[in-house]
Amino acid sequence: SGSDDGSIRIWDCGEGSCLEVVEEAHKGSVLKLSVVRSYVWSAGADGSIKEWQIGTPTKCIRKVCPPGCERGVYSIVPLGRDVWSCGHHPNIRVFSQSGMDIFDEYEAHNPYVSNLLAIDRVETRIVWSTSLADRKLKVWRHTVRG
Repeated sequence: SGSDDGSIRIWDCGEGSCLEVVEEAHKGSVLKLSVVRSYVWSAGADGSIKEWQIGTPTKCIRKVCPPGCERGVYSIVPLGRDVWSCGHHPNIRVFSQSGMDIFDEYEAHNPYVSNLLAIDRVETRIVWSTSLADRKLKVWRHTVRG
């Protein structure tokens, strides 16, 4: 789980006990966690996305700071080989899982995109983006390449 103090906690779901606390995972709140392949990606109020290798101890193995998201990355959604993200920026960015690089970008909401939600479909995924600022809901179709 992510926390407002910038830490990430690893839990034993069966026992309900905390196994590990990763202090200062982000500078500011950890806003989103998502499983990407066998790793966990975190998005923070510091504008960064980090990839974590869960183990003893859990460690950050990669980090990216999407331009223009200095005020926060709000959502990360794995879709096939891609990861869609949004933050305090008007565009949705699409990252490759392997290189953690931005390879596509969609103009979405002005002034920023608040959240992304993947809706399961047979061959494609539908992603809804919302913005509290422009009071709009937009729907995106993504062909899963995985």
